[in-house]
Amino acid sequence: IQAIVVDPADSNTMWIGGVNGGVWVTHNKGATWTPLTDKQASLSIASVALDPTDTTHNTVIAGVGLTSNGTVGSFGTSNGFFLGNGGQRTGILLSKDGGTTWSALGGATLANHSIVGVAARGSVLLAAAFEPWAFWSGVTSEQDSGGLYRSTDGGTTFTQVAPASGLPTDPVTSLVGDPANNAMLYAAVTSRTDHSATAVYVSIDTGATWTKVFGAAQSGGAISAVGNQTIARIATGPNGEVAVGLVNFNASTGSGVLSALFLSSNSGSTWTPLAVPTINNGGQGVINFAIAVDPTTPGVVYVSGDRIAASPYTAAVYRVTTSGAVSMTGSGNTSDGSTIHSDTRAITFDSSGNLILGTDGGIYVRGSPTTTTGAWQGLNGGGLVGGAPYSLSFD
Repeated sequence: IQAIVVDPADSNTMWIGGVNGGVWVTHNKGATWTPLTDKQASLSIASVALDPTDTTHNTVIAGVGLTSNGTVGSFGTSNGFFLGNGGQRTGILLSKDGGTTWSALGGATLANHSIVGVAARGSVLLAAAFEPWAFWSGVTSEQDSGGLYRSTDGGTTFTQVAPASGLPTDPVTSLVGDPANNAMLYAAVTSRTDHSATAVYVSIDTGATWTKVFGAAQSGGAISAVGNQTIARIATGPNGEVAVGLVNFNASTGSGVLSALFLSSNSGSTWTPLAVPTINNGGQGVINFAIAVDPTTPGVVYVSGDRIAASPYTAAVYRVTTSGAVSMTGSGNTSDGSTIHSDTRAITFDSSGNLILGTDGGIYVRGSPTTTTGAWQGLNGGGLVGGAPYSLSFD
């Protein structure tokens, strides 16, 4: 499960995007699931979001893209169709009736891009393009592919946001909105050719113009022109809280790990470094890293990665504050010692304060996330089918 969004007025209703399983919806907190996009051009869903300006919470936007670990065929090749595991990259899907019907948008401009972040604000749509699979493949031209694309006519046309707006045309690795201000958005960029260019930008006019709020100067040396490329992911919370996690990607080893974590309580004006738990023992941080800010308790950030260091190699999930990082899985950290499948991808919350997490093993919920009294529960029944072929061979 690559992406999750919960109805802010109804914790029973959520939409999820499968890596290669399409968009699904539940209206009973995961007891049963309904597939919504089986007849669309691609089942490879990289991002899902709701339009907060729609008070009915029925406008759903999904980005199509390739987020599988690994690639088809030999590494270091660019063999046309077989770039990454999944369906063709066809742009975005937009529904205004909760997912019953969809419009395929942006194909003329967004085709052949993985849309890892989406935002809808009425007639304004934004699509963040980045190719995480390319860091496994070694296809450097695809690592340089991407940017932020914006439509002001409901998706009829898209235009790449130009540097004159304040945002570079580098790949955009993360796109999130401020929960209290529909016009405020944050975007993160990265560059393979200029490692010092990794930065976070904010817009207060729905993506028309941008200002840098976090970069090399605020990173404490985690972002540098010398060394490895860094990839940023962003999360927002109430009262101007913004969290940024930096993944260090070593091209020589193909390994990506969480290397730095920062929190701002004033919309990015100042930043506080946080403890960095070890969450990427598998080196899969480019794809398997998720971050979230607690929606009710100030100063609490959640991060998850690929796996713990030793058997049974379950997920690494931590609650982080200025006091340090605390594991949220296993004995002593949950009421029943429960844990979850490895390779995490998305963290969000429902309106009841439960933490919802997507991994390569499906979707899970944990109550009381700020304490050790919560327990993990799988929501993978009710007809939800998210399996994908992992390998094949010929006789």
